[in-house]
Amino acid sequence: SSDLSAIAANNNDWFGYTHVWKDAASALTAATFCSLNKKYGFFRQNDFVNQNLNTQYATSWYTDTATNTGVAEFLDVAIASRLLAQTPGSYTGAFKSLELVGTSDISSANEATLRSINVNQYSTIAGVDVTYDGKTSKGSYIDLYIGISYLESRIQEDVFAQLSAVEKIPYTNAGVSVIVTAVQARLNQSVNEGFLSNNPAPLASAPLVADISAVDKSNRLLPDVTFEATTSGAIHTIKIKGIVVA
Repeated sequence: SSDLSAIAANNNDWFGYTHVWKDAASALTAATFCSLNKKYGFFRQNDFVNQNLNTQYATSWYTDTATNTGVAEFLDVAIASRLLAQTPGSYTGAFKSLELVGTSDISSANEATLRSINVNQYSTIAGVDVTYDGKTSKGSYIDLYIGISYLESRIQEDVFAQLSAVEKIPYTNAGVSVIVTAVQARLNQSVNEGFLSNNPAPLASAPLVADISAVDKSNRLLPDVTFEATTSGAIHTIKIKGIVVA
């Protein structure tokens, strides 16, 4: 943890993290750091034991080191590179083909174990090498939490851009509207990028100036700028039922 803190102190302009170790203790230390510092960790393991990372800001990947050695073993680096190069929200962590890593042949029983402990795999399905099923260590989906981190950062940047672009934003309804419009524009952009759904459409709002306390006004604090939005999600499994009549 002290090494990670030193890296961040030297240069904190990074988001994705992997490391060379496969043990649970190292993964837990790094995953805790990622969770606290809004980074995202990708970790590999070569057993079927839950690493108990207990965070949505990390993901574990099983690799069969008996067959995948050297460069080909680094499944965590391959999936991090594959996903983080794309616009957050435009992808899912499942069904992705990767470069320079081999697949693992996993029995049905072991696959069930991996699903139960939220560990992902890279295997051959119907002749295609793909990842599955793109989950975080706590059971949600990688793209959801990377998308949330991305949206949070972009909203902060957009609002700061408004504050720094003018001499001042007045504490009036028109001034409040400038902030709300900036947030709404980012939400709309996130719809276009595929992270948020337009049904229902996201909506940002803020209170009227007349309804804000005198204390907040005197402190130049604009409270309760809020928004509601729904993610677009992704389809991973499908049930098909049909009737064929002769």
